[in-house]
Amino acid sequence: MEFSEWRVENGSSSLNFIKMIMKIKKAVLAKNYKFSTLRSVSKTSTYPFTISAVVSELRSALKDFADVKNPSEVVKAGDPVVVALVQAINRNTESVEAMTRAYQTAIGKIVDLEKSVTRMTAEGAAYGLAAKKAKLADKKKVIYFSSDGDLYREPKAKHCYGMGKEKQRQKIVRILLERKTFVPTDELVMLTGSKSRKALHNAKLMINRKAEYRVGIANFITGRSVSGYKINPEYKIKQV
Repeated sequence: MEFSEWRVENGSSSLNFIKMIMKIKKAVLAKNYKFSTLRSVSKTSTYPFTISAVVSELRSALKDFADVKNPSEVVKAGDPVVVALVQAINRNTESVEAMTRAYQTAIGKIVDLEKSVTRMTAEGAAYGLAAKKAKLADKKKVIYFSSDGDLYREPKAKHCYGMGKEKQRQKIVRILLERKTFVPTDELVMLTGSKSRKALHNAKLMINRKAEYRVGIANFITGRSVSGYKINPEYKIKQV
């Protein structure tokens, strides 16, 4: 082969090689951009709660658990504390515990409550908000309540509210299941050893929020503190 022919052939190979490298780089850049875009979209899709929803649950919890008379005046949607709350919650939508901490921090800056009341109010708001994502159970299906305090439906691994450490709430549910009818408030206070009507009422609210979020049961316990309570007859509850 003549030198000039080799130079042309080798130059052509080098050119082709360079073109191939450039194509690979473009493909890598395109792939990285695509993944970056997907990550951005994915991150945005984990923000399901609006300011309105977060504020609504906070106001409701303040009224129900803390007896705040004017929650709409106390909690303003444009308040920087509320804006920060919404951002914190939407960074932790899969963790009710983290959402509770976010609510607890916000409540501490908005209203002056006892520490225990703040914690309970925050937990009530967090479970109320989380329950909005819950898929409700088929009322034709059996709901189980075990001897160790598990309220669940099948598959249990996905739909279980464990009351093992919540002895007081467990006692409330068990008594209502055994009575199968309305139990007057004062009688239920006495039977469960609750501190007051208000304490019993708060326990009922929390049971309902957790039952809806974890098991998909809406309004598990019905009734009012002025009259009495009973288990929602729309569900088939079996003690096991």
